[in-house]
Amino acid sequence: MFPSELLLGIFQHLPIYSQRQCLFVCKSWNAAARPFTELNASTCMLYGRNCLYRLARNTSMDANYGRDIRRLELYCSAKMDHFKIDLIHILERCHNLAEIIMHMYNPLPLVSVMIERRIHLPHLELILVENMAQTMPLEFHFLNLASVYKATLNQLHIRLYTGDFSRFLAVDNISGYLQEFVSLKHLSLATDCPLVLDSLLEACPQLQRINLYIKPARFQVKKTVDQEQGGMQDSQLEVLEMDCQLMSEDLYMYLVQRCRYLVRLILCNPCKQLGSILSTFHAFDQDIALQIVNLTLKNLFPARSEILHGIGYWFPTVRQVELRGSNLTSLIDQHRNVLLDFNDLNLHYLSIDLDPIFNHSPRFLDRVALELVMDEFTGWWQRDGTPKSRQLFYARNSKQYLHASARHRRILSNQTAVITIKAEAILVMRVHFLKLDSNLDQTIMPLNH
Repeated sequence: MFPSELLLGIFQHLPIYSQRQCLFVCKSWNAAARPFTELNASTCMLYGRNCLYRLARNTSMDANYGRDIRRLELYCSAKMDHFKIDLIHILERCHNLAEIIMHMYNPLPLVSVMIERRIHLPHLELILVENMAQTMPLEFHFLNLASVYKATLNQLHIRLYTGDFSRFLAVDNISGYLQEFVSLKHLSLATDCPLVLDSLLEACPQLQRINLYIKPARFQVKKTVDQEQGGMQDSQLEVLEMDCQLMSEDLYMYLVQRCRYLVRLILCNPCKQLGSILSTFHAFDQDIALQIVNLTLKNLFPARSEILHGIGYWFPTVRQVELRGSNLTSLIDQHRNVLLDFNDLNLHYLSIDLDPIFNHSPRFLDRVALELVMDEFTGWWQRDGTPKSRQLFYARNSKQYLHASARHRRILSNQTAVITIKAEAILVMRVHFLKLDSNLDQTIMPLNH
């Protein structure tokens, strides 16, 4: 669960003796696991008819050829009728296949033939339609295909907006459909079908991560009062990503009582009633607060000042905060400066997506400056150039740069955005562009400066 930047920070603070022990263990594991973890060597990407034909020929001539393929990525044209037979032969000979990724425009012909032939893939863990827009036309065809491999799939991505389950499947609801997926650990679900969270977790007791996108009117935490008094064991859920409008006092208390292993909460999407979320967080004292370590604000969730300022009080165990495409509009002034005030939060890891700052105004932006204000430390870093430039943030510590008048000029400049970050401590900070065309993905360790 720990980001690599955080692990690096911990490693650098270890005694030399402990560092050498860690290196020895890592090298030993690497040497032992390398034959089984050559992911690139075990990945096969098929672009069109010729690639399919060559792979079908190779697997037919050498029975062991297909055994090495663990991941199959399909970039095929919409007209698949000409080479469906080749695809079937390939799948039948890839006995160790674990992942099938469909990048094609219309995956329905392949899905249909896999359902019809019920190809035996005893190690299949994931079937993914990369373009989520293509999962909607598939609807129950994809659910039928997933059911064929329900014993082994550990990841499932469902996008379903047709609510009549019983018309197509022999179940009445999503939980009934999922209860036979005995290995399921990661579920991504976008739907307008009714859903009861308690029933879902009971149907899938091994779930470790849920990505949940559903209208609040179609969502219930528990079905009945009797269900609350039942003897359901603690859920294994570790990560919950959800539309922020689902957050309520009932859900919060349920997570506290039943999801004791929850370490990461990801709140997504715009919120029309931010006040209700704030009221929910305010309603619980620190002694019964969620014991999460990571809080992520994502996909235009409004990262307002009261949210950032209250994290340390609402979630006293949080040590990692990630702003991934969140809405920073209320924090950006007329000169595109940003104040991120985390109050007295002690952060081991902070990740900031710079997209909102560059997207906020059509005016050209020459520079971004980072001002880190911590308990007993203030430091500056600056990056010049557009998002596409390969420039990094560099520490700026000259007297001229640090002078109060220079800071004032930067704050008032229309070509420089100043991001001021306040916290009790920040061990590791990551700055990057999530969507803009940029190679920037930099780690800064302020206290090692």
